Amino acid sequence: MPDYKNSCVCKERYEGLNCAHFLTNWLIENKKMEPNLAGCYTCPSGRPIRAIDVRNHYFIPNFTLTNDPGKKECFIYCKNNDNGREHVYYGTKNLCSAGTGLYPDATKYEYYI
Repeated sequence: MPDYKNSCVCKERYEGLNCAHFLTNWLIENKKMEPNLAGCYTCPSGRPIRAIDVRNHYFIPNFTLTNDPGKKECFIYCKNNDNGREHVYYGTKNLCSAGTGLYPDATKYEYYI
């Protein structure tokens, strides 16, 4: 797929929510996801902006959850159970290939292949 960009066609930014926002824009622009995914809170251009929505309405229905993807790139949902912050990206636990970066404070990781 073409290069990932930290932006969306809507030109909006949402404090603390851009990981899902920009990742889903990349997916939609590359015809891997449809805009206005049912059950998701979205930007004006129909890109989901909450990590939990992307996990529940895109990752879970379309991919297989695995405990160990090895070195294979996959979609990753992670969360810090202490503060409740969530994050999504594409890559490995140690490398973000598409997304706003890693989340080193995460205490829980889910890998979707």
